[in-house]
Amino acid sequence: MPCLFLGTVLSGTLVGTWLLKLAGLGLLGVRYISDYVAVLPGSVVTMPSAPAYVAVIAMIGVLVICLIRGPFRWVGLIIALSIVVWPRLRPPDVWIDSEGGSAAIRTGKHCLCLAPKGQALWL
Repeated sequence: MPCLFLGTVLSGTLVGTWLLKLAGLGLLGVRYISDYVAVLPGSVVTMPSAPAYVAVIAMIGVLVICLIRGPFRWVGLIIALSIVVWPRLRPPDVWIDSEGGSAAIRTGKHCLCLAPKGQALWL
């Protein structure tokens, strides 16, 4: 980062050109490290979601809530909540968007969500 800053400030001089080339070598090193880490075992984990039929069951529950009158309609709420209570795997401690736009880090009961504009939000 210092080389990028100084290279940009001094871009009209020979020193600025060399600083930008040095920064390019640093970025190339970061790329090689990320390529190496990306192919390590366990670096990418695919987590299954609830089966498709659970979404259909939940939608039927929502339709029952919307279309039926009387106390029986609240049975639809129990049906609709099936998608919430469906068993899932434990979420990962670190999650990074496949395009690098967002990230989340879980620490105990808290979660740090990183937004694309560099904002952080503790949940």
